[in-house]
Amino acid sequence: MSSDERRVTVRRLQNAEGRLRAIDVLIEADASCGQLLHQLWALKVELRSLKIQLLKCQIHTSENIIRQDPCIDHRITEFQRLRDLYLHLIKMQLL
Repeated sequence: MSSDERRVTVRRLQNAEGRLRAIDVLIEADASCGQLLHQLWALKVELRSLKIQLLKCQIHTSENIIRQDPCIDHRITEFQRLRDLYLHLIKMQLL
């Protein structure tokens, strides 16, 4: 993961953490279900953005290994990793 990717990842995690804290505060304040739903929606959006960013990072990393690693076993392992990730995403209906 590059330093820019790491910085974006940390920011997105901090945003998600802030949303969770906001949900906790709203619950303690006996906020309306609508307010809670809004914060949950925002949290879901933040986590989805993080997930997409991490998927792009993994694809980029795998692509570099597949293209540049001289060891065929490493390249095959990376293809398998991508296949497993793809199958998991399909199973979880995330694609």
